[in-house]
Amino acid sequence: MPQPMKAYDATPAGEIRRAIADGTFEAKGDPLKMAQAMIEAAEQIPAPKRLALGAGSYASIRKALVERLAELNAFKEVTISADVDA
Repeated sequence: MPQPMKAYDATPAGEIRRAIADGTFEAKGDPLKMAQAMIEAAEQIPAPKRLALGAGSYASIRKALVERLAELNAFKEVTISADVDA
């Protein structure tokens, strides 16, 4: 089996890899529901660019986006001030 890259040790991928290796990873998703959701998403026009599946995914993605939006808003004036003056 290939060895994981150390650069990923402190990432969510590293956390999942360790949980699988030590037997503490708990799969919460229903594979049939996930497959059905993927099929339905692919059939939409336009299809979504991303599809979060499961409550845990929703919570962690939402948290990350809220944090990014707060950071963007905190530097709004600096961001806008970089435009060419009219």
